[in-house]
Amino acid sequence: IPGVGEKTAAKWVREFGSLAELTDRVDEVKGRAGDALRANLAHVLLNRQLTELIRDVPLDVAPGDLAVRPWDREAVHRLFDDLEFRVLRERLFATLTSAEPEADEGFDVEGGALAPGTVRAWLDEYARDGRRVGLAVHGQLETWAGRDIEGIALAAGEPSLEARAAGAAAGASQAAYVDVRTLLPDDEAALGEWLADPDVPKAAHDVKAALHGLRARGWVLRGLTSDTALAAYLARPGQRSFDLADLALRYLRRELRVEGEPDDGQLSLLGGEQEADAARAQAQIVSASAVAELANALDADLAQRGGTRLLAELELPLLFVLTDLETAGVAVDVEALTALE
Repeated sequence: IPGVGEKTAAKWVREFGSLAELTDRVDEVKGRAGDALRANLAHVLLNRQLTELIRDVPLDVAPGDLAVRPWDREAVHRLFDDLEFRVLRERLFATLTSAEPEADEGFDVEGGALAPGTVRAWLDEYARDGRRVGLAVHGQLETWAGRDIEGIALAAGEPSLEARAAGAAAGASQAAYVDVRTLLPDDEAALGEWLADPDVPKAAHDVKAALHGLRARGWVLRGLTSDTALAAYLARPGQRSFDLADLALRYLRRELRVEGEPDDGQLSLLGGEQEADAARAQAQIVSASAVAELANALDADLAQRGGTRLLAELELPLLFVLTDLETAGVAVDVEALTALE
């Protein structure tokens, strides 16, 4: 209403009790403001009609029907594969949370951070008996300015059939976390020798960035029999992203967490920095354990699809060729570029 502000309008509603009552008694409003109200009453009623919330629309659902329910990850994968959605899949899984846990189980973890001076003994006892060892390399690995490894988690999977035939026992897998920042000289040598041993089968997830970090420390990785990101790509080439947590749920029906982890709300007896280090080690161990199991599941999937040789004879060797190319880089003739400029 021209010339009528919020205070005046609120005063009228309080005085008359409602807009409907004000409309019925509009002639009682005095002064110039009353004249403006009467002149614009049709606009007032139209605005009210347009802005009033309609409360009598028939609804097919009740509030209880709108409760968040678990979503079917596999159905989403199938749909996105059919529609060839690639970017959207990664964004969806990064943002969507389920109303309930998508898997009842996590990973059984036996082991923790290794004390300085114990690396060689652990490797000799648990990581040289024919089991394929899952690796999770942790650190600042995504920047070209420097590839800095902070730690390596190792999880020995189930013994191979050949190893069992030779006497290796089945059972719970052993895992450990090596903080490379605290290694003693013998630890450093033992880990380097083990990583370079081609007779020890190893698996990792999306390992190319980690290869640069290992090289920066003078280490070489040999014996890699599976990169679970590459294996998943060969199994499902229409998918764009191959997140470890998603693959663990899809293939193993397990979440990246420790099975039976207590959640009693009690405070940890560790200090803040110690607690953070322990949590980091445990998270990396869980990732390494997932890689070890996932590699076996993907081996079986690729065998059914006829992709075993493609992984072993093309993709894995090419991974190291690409790493060599990235390490070499591109030579630039600065003088020639300056002249062109």
